[in-house]
Amino acid sequence: MRLSFRNIDDVVRVSDHEAVVMSRHLLKQDGLFVGSSSAVNLVAAMRVARQWSAQGREGNIVTVLCDSGSRHFKRFWKDELVAERGIRLQDSIQDIMDDPEA
Repeated sequence: MRLSFRNIDDVVRVSDHEAVVMSRHLLKQDGLFVGSSSAVNLVAAMRVARQWSAQGREGNIVTVLCDSGSRHFKRFWKDELVAERGIRLQDSIQDIMDDPEA
């Protein structure tokens, strides 16, 4: 089987910091306890949506919340460990969406 990239429009890089902030936002605001992959997917989808909006582009953006936070409880959801790695837990979702270097 050969891998084909013809259906991929773009790739979006998301930092650990952005994923952590998004996951905490989803839990607090929406009651969704997601894993790191789901958080990364949503950050990327929101970033693409903002880019499209700025360009006047319309369309649908689809992503998948593909994992639960329960499998990530000992690392990704451990605030002490995350803080030790220099990730600012106090940042809001707006902080990461406004700062491309977040």
